[in-house]
Amino acid sequence: MTLRQRWLAVAPRVLAIGVAIVAILGIVSALTPSLRARTEILGALVPRDVRSFAFSSALATSVALLVIAGGLRRRRRRSWQVAVVMLAAVAALHVAKGLDVEEAAASLLLLVAVFASEAAFDVAGDPETPRAFVRHALAATVGLAVLGGLLIEGQSALAGDRLSPLQALVELGHEIGGLGPGRLNGRGAHAIPRAIATYALVASAWLLFLWLKPRRSYLRQLARDRVDARRLVEAHGADTLDYFALRRDKLYFFAPDRSAFLAFTVAGGVALVSGDPIGENRAFAALLRAFLGEAHRFGWRVAAIGVGPEGVARYEEAGLRTLYIGDEAIVDPRRFTLDGRPIRKVRQSVTRLEKAGYSMLVLRRDELTTELLAGLLRVSDLWLGGQPERGFSMAMDDIWAPEHGAALFAIAIGADGQPHGFIHLVPVPGVRSLSLSAMRRLHDTPNGLMEFVLCGLFAWAREHGEIERVSLNFSAFGELMRAESADLRPWERVAQRGLSRADRYFQVERLLSFNRKFFPDWAPRYAAFERRRDLPLAMIVLLMVEQLVAIPLPIVRLWRRLLPRRP
Repeated sequence: MTLRQRWLAVAPRVLAIGVAIVAILGIVSALTPSLRARTEILGALVPRDVRSFAFSSALATSVALLVIAGGLRRRRRRSWQVAVVMLAAVAALHVAKGLDVEEAAASLLLLVAVFASEAAFDVAGDPETPRAFVRHALAATVGLAVLGGLLIEGQSALAGDRLSPLQALVELGHEIGGLGPGRLNGRGAHAIPRAIATYALVASAWLLFLWLKPRRSYLRQLARDRVDARRLVEAHGADTLDYFALRRDKLYFFAPDRSAFLAFTVAGGVALVSGDPIGENRAFAALLRAFLGEAHRFGWRVAAIGVGPEGVARYEEAGLRTLYIGDEAIVDPRRFTLDGRPIRKVRQSVTRLEKAGYSMLVLRRDELTTELLAGLLRVSDLWLGGQPERGFSMAMDDIWAPEHGAALFAIAIGADGQPHGFIHLVPVPGVRSLSLSAMRRLHDTPNGLMEFVLCGLFAWAREHGEIERVSLNFSAFGELMRAESADLRPWERVAQRGLSRADRYFQVERLLSFNRKFFPDWAPRYAAFERRRDLPLAMIVLLMVEQLVAIPLPIVRLWRRLLPRRP
């Protein structure tokens, strides 16, 4: 490896640190007064308004450079482009605001290093961004002219010195950059520059975000990909999460010979993998390496959720870190019994529901009659109350689709002969198991209805001898939540209390309590990620794709209108 190749390999990290340092120096310089002797010299050459504009612009540019440093670290081409422009600009601004030649020299030296390392920044941006950027830049400029012109016209009229439109534009240039004579006066005149500066700052921040935002995925599920994914799931799906790879909102990455694949989605610059690879074991190592290479080519961070114990070694061999995130509750219906004192509460619930006239049906999706399907849809609609289906890694997106004909519905039939609640379970094709996907009931049903349905399912599984395991709900950080407080370290007790308080939003404690009623075996699940600093963003993306954090619909609609459209 030549010296240049070695430099290009480390240049993104080194230059990102350098840009961050220059940015911090710029912020400190902009917030501290300049040397008096230099200010006197500059005062004779540069108008005060221009120096004031240079101060504020140097501060804003330095803050933007801090943001850009992260993109440089990830080798993003557009971050490099903006860094070149802003380093040159901030050097000039340091001179204009106070003859700060030291900061300017540091910026110029770093500019030379960044410019010479162009080849190290090879991660392309979103191909749809340039057209959107031009459109938004034009709109922002027109908006600035209209807003500034109206504010200046209104203020001049109030002050009795009405300006013509051309004079208002000249005054706008003065307010933005100290160009031309200032003519605003009267009460409220001081608020005009602040309003214009605020608009300009917000518009500039939006344009910067738009230009730097990571590439979105323009992939789609092709018919052939879906056929091959189903073939591999049915032939090799042995994990309780494998069937959920057949959701239509997941993308697929296949091994070259299509003997294995990963299911993933892309959001917020994170390629979030769902569970373990599916297919032939021999292909997994190469598949993960190829996926990481493809993700890095687009500048995506890589994370995985719902990784099983066997998948931990595979992800770690590929260079990712792993973190325990909770447990999956597994019940063996052959060993499950309602006998004994520990399970008496569940037994009492079942007895109470039976006395109330409830009965059980267990049917596959392709066995449902039209009337029964309509009743289940009614239960589901009333339960959701207009909210979207939740889930990504451990739930199906469409439990009613005929293509999932092997999925099971365990249904509670009320005394009126209508369904009052149900549980939806998908098969685990490679082993004799089921995995819970959804639980729904009418809001006015008696307490214990879900316990009644599950016990009925376990009894049905024992009678038919087809099912050896039933995967129930996932319990986040189950080891921590199940532990006695006295056995925990101080920081663990704090975390336990925090998770308990978060139960109203994420049902951490409630799901654990429900699962424990059936005395399950606990199967640990893990998350995989590249770097610790990626964890906060990966967690936000996870909460969004699992729809545990809902963004208000008007904001979603506005966001979709503002961002570039997919082809």
